[in-house]
Amino acid sequence: MRPVILLGVLLLAGWGPVETQAAAKPNVLFATEHGYHQKTTLFENATHVPLIIAGPNLKAAGQSTRAPAEMVDFYPTLAELCGLKPPPYVAGVSLVPALQDPAALPRQNALTQFANGYSLRTERYRYTEWGENGQAGAELYDHENDPAEMVNLAGDPAQAALIQSLSGTLRERIAMVRQKPEGVTQIQFENRRRVP
Repeated sequence: MRPVILLGVLLLAGWGPVETQAAAKPNVLFATEHGYHQKTTLFENATHVPLIIAGPNLKAAGQSTRAPAEMVDFYPTLAELCGLKPPPYVAGVSLVPALQDPAALPRQNALTQFANGYSLRTERYRYTEWGENGQAGAELYDHENDPAEMVNLAGDPAQAALIQSLSGTLRERIAMVRQKPEGVTQIQFENRRRVP
């Protein structure tokens, strides 16, 4: 087993002593966030964080990928890199396939939530619903033609089939994250802080 360095802290994969060779080639995951003040929307520029994963035996070392990723994917990814099996209640998917082949897509979309809105990012589109089942509005942006998200296509009748499909996928993902993990006590957070 290899140690994992996560944000500068050495975490050992197991309780035994670290072998010198393994310690010399750890798995490293570096991520950060760019501040609360920019995370008050579900637009593209507020939903990204830097992510660097390095380690031995990664075929795509030094390359980047456009594969969608979520922060809940960190644990399963590091577990697989260390040869460990994550507990069944852990959310997320391993990103190791994209670390071996940058064209691989371990997940088809990424989910983001802020306040009463949920956003789904696919390779091409960002679809957002505000309020329960989109009652407070929806947004659809085509990143192939509008990477700055300036033209909301949610009101375009020509996009109705796409919106129905993305809305269904979004609601499936929301239902999944709302499920209580088996064997884990989940705390429901009530955000009383308001942003001006």
